[in-house]
Amino acid sequence: MDLIGKIYPASSKQHYFIIVATNYFTKWVEAKPVKSTTSQEIITFIEEQNIQRTSKREATGMTPYALSYGCDAILPMEIVV
Repeated sequence: MDLIGKIYPASSKQHYFIIVATNYFTKWVEAKPVKSTTSQEIITFIEEQNIQRTSKREATGMTPYALSYGCDAILPMEIVV
């Protein structure tokens, strides 16, 4: 995570700084222009990037096969003739 600034001239919305976060594994970059570098601005940026992009994982109780094909897999030895 980096903080770029103070940038002159400011943007049209009077942003003087840029907060930049890089995921080095996926090479994904997120940047947000801000007017000030208060701790609350940085905390808000981190919360927006981490909390909003992840969700609570819940088990479906189904196998990947059932999710893909809509029925359970049956082994040949389970088929009764």
